Formats: sequence, structure tokens, C-alpha cells
Amino acid sequence: MFVDGNMHSIQMMKFKLFFFLAFNIANLVYAESNDTISAKNNSQSIQDFVESTKRSVDLDPVKVELKREKNWIDNFSAFLTPLIALITIYIAGKQYLTQRYRVRLDLFEKRMKIIEDVRIILTDIDKNYSGDSEKVNLELFRIAYRHSKYLFSNDIQNYLTQLDQKIGELEEKEQQLKTADKSNKHTLETEKDDIIVWLREKRSTHEINFEEFMTLNKI
Repeated sequence: MFVDGNMHSIQMMKFKLFFFLAFNIANLVYAESNDTISAKNNSQSIQDFVESTKRSVDLDPVKVELKREKNWIDNFSAFLTPLIALITIYIAGKQYLTQRYRVRLDLFEKRMKIIEDVRIILTDIDKNYSGDSEKVNLELFRIAYRHSKYLFSNDIQNYLTQLDQKIGELEEKEQQLKTADKSNKHTLETEKDDIIVWLREKRSTHEINFEEFMTLNKI
């Protein structure tokens, strides 16, 4: 009867161990998407449970059946350690990929803002500069130009430098026209119109220059 009672206890211990491990491994995988610390805590709790189970068997009366069950727990514990290591590696890999995607998405959004700001300026110059230059927010372009050197290659930087130079020339012609006499005014108007035509052509091909930088899986 004593042995039967102990065998019943061992079976209950097995059931509890399987239930506990299944529950905690599920928590370990779930914690991967929420909190790395929670995942580590679940790992530690599984190992602590196995160790406490081994100690409880050691304290039981020295019976052959109990010894065999202790060996089973030892073997299971040896299997559990690499399993936990594999789950931890899986969690770390998922977190690395998630973080890398976030960095790429952040870079994509910053680049897109510069592309849009420059496009807006080119459109405003084409529509408004010949009539009212105050409607064109050139400072928006200046900010985009300064930030571009950290986000794009030298080819894009050279393209934006050309735009900056032409916009600077356009501002200069605008100022000269305010004080020009009749003999020079026509020449200045022609030069100003030529710059606007050049910028209009650049606007038509503006986004093509950035295509290679805006494919998310290549960033």
C-alpha cells in the first residue's frame, strides 16, 4: 500500500510537471512579442520547478521506483535546457528582425519627407514665383537640402545642390528686378524665366531620381 501511494504521488507529480511545463513554454513564446524580461523569468521558473521536483524525489524513501522516476526527471531536465536555449535564440532572432525593420521604416519615412518637400517647392516655384515669390517657402527646401546629406548618396546630394544653386540664382534675379531700369529689365526677366523652365523640367523627373532609394526591402 505504501508503494501504491508513492506511485500515485509520482504519477501526480508527472502530471503537474507536464502541465506546468506546457503552460510556461507557451508563456515563454508569447512573452517574445511583449517583453524579453518576462520570457527570461518564465525560463527561470521552469528550471526552478524542475530542480524543486528533483529535490522532492531525493527526500522520499529510497525505493527503486522512486529512483527510476528521479532518473526520468534528470533526463527530462537535460532535454529541457537545450529546448529553452532554442526558444531564447528564436526570440532574439525575432527581436533583431523587428528592430531592423523599424530602422528601415524610419529611414524610408525621413527620405520620403525630403522628396515631398522638394517636390512641393518645385511645384510652388512653377505656379507662383512669376507672380508672387512670397508664396514660395524656400526655407522648406533649405532644411530638406541640409538633411539630405545624411540620408542619400552623393548623386542625390549633387542633384539637390544643382537645385539649390538655381533657386539661389532665381532669388538673385528677383532682387535685381526690383531695382532694374527698363534697359536691363527685359534681360533679367528672360534669365529668370529660363531658370523657372529649368526647374520645371527637373520637377517632371524629380521622383525618378529617388526611385532606387525608396524600395523598402533594399534600404
